[in-house]
Amino acid sequence: MWILGGTAVSALGAGIFFASLSVGWAIVATGLLMTLLFSFFFTSVAANAIATTARNPVSGMTMLTIIVSSVVLLRFGLSGTAGMFFVMAIAGMVCTALSVSGQTITDFKTGYWLGSTPAAQEKVKFLGVLAAAVASGLTIALLARAFQFGEAVQGDARTVLVAPQASIMKALVLGFMSHQPVTYLLFGAGAMIALAMEMLGVPALVFALGMYLPLELNTPALVGGFLAHYLASAARWFASEA
Repeated sequence: MWILGGTAVSALGAGIFFASLSVGWAIVATGLLMTLLFSFFFTSVAANAIATTARNPVSGMTMLTIIVSSVVLLRFGLSGTAGMFFVMAIAGMVCTALSVSGQTITDFKTGYWLGSTPAAQEKVKFLGVLAAAVASGLTIALLARAFQFGEAVQGDARTVLVAPQASIMKALVLGFMSHQPVTYLLFGAGAMIALAMEMLGVPALVFALGMYLPLELNTPALVGGFLAHYLASAARWFASEA
C-alpha cells in the first residue's frame, strides 16, 4: 500500500507539472499515461539488466521513450519547442525511474552480502534519492559553466562537452518534433540486429553499447569482461582438478 500510495502521489505531481506546460488536457493525460507505463515496464528491465550484466541500459530505454512519445504526441498536434520540452520531460521522469530501479537492485544485492535487509535499506534509500537529485542538479549547473553543450558557439572559448547519449537524444527529439523525415528503416534494422545477436547468444545490450559509445567510456566494461572470462575459466579448471 505504501508503494501504491507513493506511485499515486508521484503521478499527481507529474500530472500537475504537465498541466503547467499550457497544453490540452488530452495531451496531459496521454503524457502521464505514457510516463507511468514506461516507468512500470522499464524499471523491471533495468533491474534485470543490472543484475545480469552489471550495466543499466538507461540511455537505450530513454531513447525508446523519446521515439514512442514523439510519435504519439505528434498525433495530438504537439510539435516544435513545446513538443520537445514535453517529450524530454516524460523522458527525464522515466530515466530517473530507471536509474533508481537499477541502483536499488545493486544496493539490495550488496546489502544481502553484508547481512542487511531490504527494509533497513529502504529507509535510507529515500535520503539517497534526494541527495542524488541535488548532486545531479548542481553537477549539471557546474558543467554548464565550464563547458558548451551541443555544438560549438562562435566566440565561446569553452570546450564542447562530449556527450554521445545526450547528442543522440537531441537528434531524435529534434528530428521528430521539427517534422523532419524519419528513417524508420534504420530503427527496424537495429531491432533485427538485436534479435540476431540474441539468437547467436550474444547480449544485445552489451553489443549495442560497444557500437555507439566511445572506447574510453567502454574500457571499464571491456576490462571487466576480460576479468570475468579469466575468473570463469580459472574456476572451471580448479573444479575439474578437484
